[in-house]
Amino acid sequence: MQAPGRALWSVQPLKKTEPAVSKNDRWSKTSIDRFLYSAMEKGGVSPNPAVNKQQLLRRAYLDLIGLPPTPEDVDAF
Repeated sequence: MQAPGRALWSVQPLKKTEPAVSKNDRWSKTSIDRFLYSAMEKGGVSPNPAVNKQQLLRRAYLDLIGLPPTPEDVDAF
């Protein structure tokens, strides 16, 4: 039984919130992007620059194996 005078959260009207603001508009394309990037800015983190698939593969290989892949390994993949 619910306590008297206490309303259910599920039937309360939604509170309007201000949209998140990001200092760097070139990173944010949607409202979700703006939310994430504003949180990252508050934490002092910035997004990584875009890289090509070969660089991503080399980074993942190094993280998983501990050794950099040879060019032959990258080409074989």
